[in-house]
Amino acid sequence: MNDDTLVSVAQLKEFANLSKGAKFKSKDKNETYKWVNKTLGKFRYRKETRKNKGIIKRYIMNMTGYSKSAVDKMIARKKKSGKIFLKKRTQNKFQTFYTRGDTALLAEVVNAYRGQNGKAIKKVLCEMFEVYGDAKFERLSHLSVSHLYNLKKKVVYQTHSLIFTKTNPVNVAIGVRAKPEPDGKPGYLRVDSVHQGDLEKPEGCLLHSLCGRSDAMGYRGVCRTHFRILS
Repeated sequence: MNDDTLVSVAQLKEFANLSKGAKFKSKDKNETYKWVNKTLGKFRYRKETRKNKGIIKRYIMNMTGYSKSAVDKMIARKKKSGKIFLKKRTQNKFQTFYTRGDTALLAEVVNAYRGQNGKAIKKVLCEMFEVYGDAKFERLSHLSVSHLYNLKKKVVYQTHSLIFTKTNPVNVAIGVRAKPEPDGKPGYLRVDSVHQGDLEKPEGCLLHSLCGRSDAMGYRGVCRTHFRILS
């Protein structure tokens, strides 16, 4: 947009009333900041009255689509440094310890050992450096199990990996209340417990029976315990 014909605040006010919906089109943020810097200087924003400053500010907001707080920040930066510019990103980054080559090497090891769990893979990495003296595994020998799974999420790992399924947990049934089915093999013991007695009588008797039985071996053992409740 070429707004060189606008040289006064009165023209800005008239332009805002006649051309509602007009927007400033720029290639990037840097060009927009340059236009805002030029506009503030052309209309001498700092020397204008409070009313005229509001008109200039609304003009910039309407043309750029920026919020009031964003425009205020640009004006404050113009006042402090004399011009408006994009600040360079100064976000701190964590130091990269494991390289892309290390991640690719990890994928090769996992492929060779067919996707064993992280603890087993860590042991292999340590042995490759400490026992066999392979210098390629020096950094990977310090790799923790938890960070090993972080490296598995990297694009480099996924492009080199031949295994795309997660480690399946081992499901072991514990304390199942069901009759065993040994298929004729020894090693399975069936235990039944029976509680008998009459506690309502003055001298009640409680009988606790345990019956152990192996269907494959034909063995059966019974254990009974008597409890007498005295009033």
